[in-house]
Amino acid sequence: MNWDIVLQYVLPSALGVVAGLFSPWANWGIEKRKQRLQRRRELIAGWRLELIPMVASSQDSPEIWAGPKQAKVLSSPLYASSGPPVALHAEGPA
Repeated sequence: MNWDIVLQYVLPSALGVVAGLFSPWANWGIEKRKQRLQRRRELIAGWRLELIPMVASSQDSPEIWAGPKQAKVLSSPLYASSGPPVALHAEGPA
């Protein structure tokens, strides 16, 4: 077998095929991470603009989580997007 022919013709084409298969997969992974980061940024911006004013607007009453204020925050779609529910009254480890 003549190694000059293999190194000159076969190896570059084989490497080109491998790179051609790997490149779209790597680009897909990068785009997936960018989209995930963008979605997280949008959620955080929404939480800051909507949920924080709802909670902070209760400066006039000593009880933040009472009545319609609590219902308004808990029924918000942004609150639901913040992840698994958190206990409102933490009582320590179960």
